Amino acid sequence: LGHRIAVLRDGRLQQVGPPTEVYACPANVFVAGFLGTPAMNLLTVSVHEGRLGLPGTDLTLVGYSGAEVTVGVRPESVLLNPDGLPSVQGSVVIVEELGNESLVHATVRLEGHPEVKVVSRQPPRTGLVVGSSVRLGFRPEALRVFHPTTGDAVVAARVALPA
Repeated sequence: LGHRIAVLRDGRLQQVGPPTEVYACPANVFVAGFLGTPAMNLLTVSVHEGRLGLPGTDLTLVGYSGAEVTVGVRPESVLLNPDGLPSVQGSVVIVEELGNESLVHATVRLEGHPEVKVVSRQPPRTGLVVGSSVRLGFRPEALRVFHPTTGDAVVAARVALPA
């Protein structure tokens, strides 16, 4: 419909741009959570010596020096049991069969943080049931980095595989 959208919060402009750009690169966690159904997964992750505290992965964070970060990933970018991609172990808590797609809700444990829920958009009829163990994977370039206190996107930061 529109070539540009504006996202407001309490009367303040949060972000303006083409819908696909605002969806793919939200300016802050409010925009990340506002656009999309389901919303972007937001995970508070510890950072130690440039490595992200995602158990079972070896991801580095370039362009950011804090001890903690919020990592965002859209549900369609969370892959189930991927081969050759960084992944974390999860446990299925809900499977929403929606006809043309399935939403798989799983919980994962992060280093130094409580268990969190991650939603993955999948093709229909995944065959998963509540309690199933599953690996949730993602491409590093699909991860967005936000400051853990301000919630603003850290545009200079990017997640990468080790060199």
